[in-house]
Amino acid sequence: MIARLRRAGRALGRGARWAADRFPLRVLGVLLLVAAWLGLRELGRKHQDIVVYVTALGALGVIGIAALFVIVTTLALWLSTKPVARAPLRVDAGRPVDTGFSLPALSWLPLVTVEWEWLEPEAVALERRLSRARPGRMVEEVRFGERGEHGRTVRRIVVEDLLGIARLAFALVEETPRTVYPALGRPLTVPLLEAFAAGDNLSHPAGPPDGDLVDMRRYAVGDPMKRVLWKTYARTRSLMVRTPERAISKAQRTLAFLCAGEGDEAAASVARLAVEGDALGPEWRFGADLPAEDQPEDTSDPRRALALIVRSRAARDRGGSGLGPFLARGLDFGVGRCVVFAPARPGAWLAHVEEQARLHPGRLEVVLGTDGVRGAGVESRWRRFFFAPEDDADPSGARAHADELAALTRRLAGAGATVTVVDRPTGKVHGRAGRRRRA
Repeated sequence: MIARLRRAGRALGRGARWAADRFPLRVLGVLLLVAAWLGLRELGRKHQDIVVYVTALGALGVIGIAALFVIVTTLALWLSTKPVARAPLRVDAGRPVDTGFSLPALSWLPLVTVEWEWLEPEAVALERRLSRARPGRMVEEVRFGERGEHGRTVRRIVVEDLLGIARLAFALVEETPRTVYPALGRPLTVPLLEAFAAGDNLSHPAGPPDGDLVDMRRYAVGDPMKRVLWKTYARTRSLMVRTPERAISKAQRTLAFLCAGEGDEAAASVARLAVEGDALGPEWRFGADLPAEDQPEDTSDPRRALALIVRSRAARDRGGSGLGPFLARGLDFGVGRCVVFAPARPGAWLAHVEEQARLHPGRLEVVLGTDGVRGAGVESRWRRFFFAPEDDADPSGARAHADELAALTRRLAGAGATVTVVDRPTGKVHGRAGRRRRA
């Protein structure tokens, strides 16, 4: 019932906007028109009030001139601005993109301003500026807030006067296929390779003593004789043996899965970093939540993996539902370990990940991506009173709350999963990979 009411409200709002865009007068213009007409009729003519009569005529003249300028300018733009089919584009979210669209600045035309906004796709920050290469025209620069695949661009071009009396608007549709990838953020302070490692290739204090024989200590009963440093014994008469360093190495085979959900932009960014940075090992298989109408798909190709990351944005309402089937299909891959990228906010994906963490025979590592943590610091009451909180703006919705993040980590750890938190704006890695560095 609530969903129907919401759909009906959105449809009613679209209808009201459609009607308002095609009526040349705004609310102020209508009120001014009614007031001028009543003053001209009741006071100007009946009571012979010359001051009111002249004022009403002047108001009607201003309304007519403003409406005429707006109507003529709108018709000229509507006839001269034609949609253009552009080549497919690939851009990153968060980076400014020059789309190549422009309109006349009309700086020579009095009383009229021209602006426009994007109706489709959503979550786009638009900036208009005068072009240096093309004098007299305004060009647009946009920033996409989220990843996604877009088949077209719908702009709403608005022409209005400076007094706020008249306004007209029309929609311009361009067939512009565009793929927006998640923003990468800053480089990580701890290489992502260390978070997905378990062997002897990289020296690291958190790893097991399985690395190269580069350290040494005094001989103890039970040490193999082949590790004794006989040359050192000959010089110092001290019996020393070689010992392996603590080290890690990339897992040879890895299953990686991206759980969609509210605030998953940072998790998608970390997944992209893992795919493009070769952090999943020499043999890997990647999957992601997809819409219900799409067929499940696994891949070992980086390009197709990036396409899955982008398409997962449309599956936020069923986040985590594809993890179980993905692990079942991965049994033939011979992998006992899986890396799950998930948002740092609780959602529908959490129950699916907890279930698979208990059922999966191997190690399940959950990587939570976030754009900062709210409520992590304690502020005084005076500071909260006089200063607005700095973390109110969260365009991606990927900023986690400290209490929610702590509860989320405890639940995943209780299910047997290893949790790593990656902060995209700072590049910091918290958890198993970053614990030693923080200490």
